[in-house]
Amino acid sequence: MRAREISDAFYSSGRSGLPGNDDAGALSSWLVWTWVGLYPVVTQPVYLILAPRFDDISMKIGEGKMLRITAERQGNGGYVQSVRVNGRIWDRSWVSHEDLVGGAERKGGRIEFVLGEEKVEWDLGEGPPSPGHI
Repeated sequence: MRAREISDAFYSSGRSGLPGNDDAGALSSWLVWTWVGLYPVVTQPVYLILAPRFDDISMKIGEGKMLRITAERQGNGGYVQSVRVNGRIWDRSWVSHEDLVGGAERKGGRIEFVLGEEKVEWDLGEGPPSPGHI
């Protein structure tokens, strides 16, 4: 939810809608990733899960592969209520790159969000891997 507050407060479609110096795309890429509902963890093949701003988005993620992310909104809320990854109920606050693209037999991945107005504990599974634990 904090990412949503920051993007609402500091980004807009106006002339100065991108705060400060974009530093070779760092600020704009942060905005795109957080609006998509994923955030890549540096040095890891892992993405943190955030509430997406889009209701339906598809991203080309390799030759012949697509990632589709959908969000069913209950009211005006921006809190994640539940997540499904490739049809499976998801209880982790992260996904691996492999979860999203799969092997040669898969044509990509799908993440389905339900968003609501109240904060719930949907992410009680294991935490993301850390570079210090590899």
